[in-house]
Amino acid sequence: MLKKGLNYPTALAKAIATNINFNNPNDLLAISYIKAIQKNNFPIEPISIKRTNAYHDIESSEEIVSASNIRNKLEKKEDITKYLPLDSLENILTPNYNKLFELLKFKILTTPHLENFLTIEEGIENRLKKEIQNCNTYQEFIERIKTKRYTYNKLNRMCIHILLGITKEQNKNATLSYCKILGFNKKGQEFLKHQKENVKIPTIVDKNSIQCQIEITASLVYDLIMSTNTYNYEKKNQPTKF
Repeated sequence: MLKKGLNYPTALAKAIATNINFNNPNDLLAISYIKAIQKNNFPIEPISIKRTNAYHDIESSEEIVSASNIRNKLEKKEDITKYLPLDSLENILTPNYNKLFELLKFKILTTPHLENFLTIEEGIENRLKKEIQNCNTYQEFIERIKTKRYTYNKLNRMCIHILLGITKEQNKNATLSYCKILGFNKKGQEFLKHQKENVKIPTIVDKNSIQCQIEITASLVYDLIMSTNTYNYEKKNQPTKF
């Protein structure tokens, strides 16, 4: 069905013969979780929780609002203190979308073979090169290249693949070189120590791996957009051993 030009949410709905609207990313994510549970026979019972507010609403001021709504209020410099805990408020960073667009424009216009990047399909690389010259913002660019086949989320992922230089060939031969435990408390550390024998994935960073190269590139792009210093952190620091 995808070959007929249908986007993924519409093709999915037709494949399972339902009239349910799967355009909400959270619904698609839930389906992916359920597929993983079934595929791996995990002893997990999925339970759905009905959303009480509109996913695409960015204007309301109800007690609970969407992340998109919060981001919209941030851009407008509106007060968001009642929507987030204090420790989250203190750590909010605002991305520079103008710089993001400039970086993407440079990469698209100076790369001769965009079709080599992951998720670049069906000649859309020509559309990317043409439309980015007629746009002034990232949002305008995404709206101009939007088609029936490409959802906004897919286009955003496509732009990330271009920025980070992730190719189809890399993805085809991809292996998990190592894993990083992003955070744990003392109880978690004890658990991990007991599980060392069962962990088959290396926990030591392979600096020569494609995985590490992409992580380093991602941290540099992130720093340019967010005015942070994660690049030096990633270059110098090692994950906590357990």
